[in-house]
Amino acid sequence: DASVPVLAVDIPSGIDGLTGMVSGRALKAERTVTFGAYKPGLLLGDGPGYCGEVVVADIGLDTSGVDRRLLGPNDIMSWLTKRPRDSHKWRQAVWVIGGSAGMLGAASLTAQAAQRSGASYVRISVPGETASGAPIEAVEVALSGDGWASEVLRDEHRFKALAVGPGLGLDPVTQREVRNLIAQGTLPVVVDGDGLRALGLEAREVIASRPENSGAVVLTPHDGELEALVAHPPGPDRFREIGELAEELGAVILAKGPTTIVAGPDGKIFASNSADQRLATAGTGDVLTGIITALLAQSIPAMEAAGAASILHGHAGALTYEYGMVASDLVEKIPAAFASITGGQIATHNACC
Repeated sequence: DASVPVLAVDIPSGIDGLTGMVSGRALKAERTVTFGAYKPGLLLGDGPGYCGEVVVADIGLDTSGVDRRLLGPNDIMSWLTKRPRDSHKWRQAVWVIGGSAGMLGAASLTAQAAQRSGASYVRISVPGETASGAPIEAVEVALSGDGWASEVLRDEHRFKALAVGPGLGLDPVTQREVRNLIAQGTLPVVVDGDGLRALGLEAREVIASRPENSGAVVLTPHDGELEALVAHPPGPDRFREIGELAEELGAVILAKGPTTIVAGPDGKIFASNSADQRLATAGTGDVLTGIITALLAQSIPAMEAAGAASILHGHAGALTYEYGMVASDLVEKIPAAFASITGGQIATHNACC
């Protein structure tokens, strides 16, 4: 009888516990009581659509050694830091390198999001182009169309983090310059969009060639960009696959999706299910890149910066319109997302790199 409410124990019948895939006839539950910790299948694939409200029952299992963690607002509050009293505009400075003819809006969204997420100074550069439409508060600095990586490397010491790739285009010269910049740069860098396609199957070699003690590399692929990094479509066991790729590449990977997965090279994994379908909109990934980059510029470690950004991104989306949201609406809600999570209070300590 379809009218009878279903309570699932552990995981709904017919749902794979690792992948969330449906096997045979699966029962849709109004509530699922699971034990000790979330099963991956409650977060992935079809699982969220079948489990209803999830309640984690404490049955005395020790989960302190588990290297996977579902993030919520309370987890990230202590990671967000307040600017020191002696701060100046260069202390949390961000440089956004992105955009190309017909795709200038992507870099602009990244720059705006970085500004709204605590970056104290944002420079935006479009190789070989003028950054028309750049936010008025951002500083535009021109880069040549060829050899621009060396121009960035000469001036990167003034900044705390880079964002590379949104709307950058797939020109072979551009792709070469992206690889040169990431291979030789020392700042923490977030690589998104066309920057990921520029790395492609050379990602491991490029990242491994970075100078000793360089900042972290954060890669933010959706499924299509993930395929460019591994040469095959992503499989259903996302926790395992993303975790193994992060270890192989020596990078933090934020894999975007209905449940976002953040994996580090040390085997640690965060998951976030704070977002909803409103974020399945053009440009929202560029906004996420800006949030991560701004948090890196505030000396928040890469795993925590990516994890916190995924929560803030989802909360900003929840504060926008249910219908008709565009990415610029999301940018405007970022400060409110910070305030809703922190209650207006942000930690006064300084995180260590």
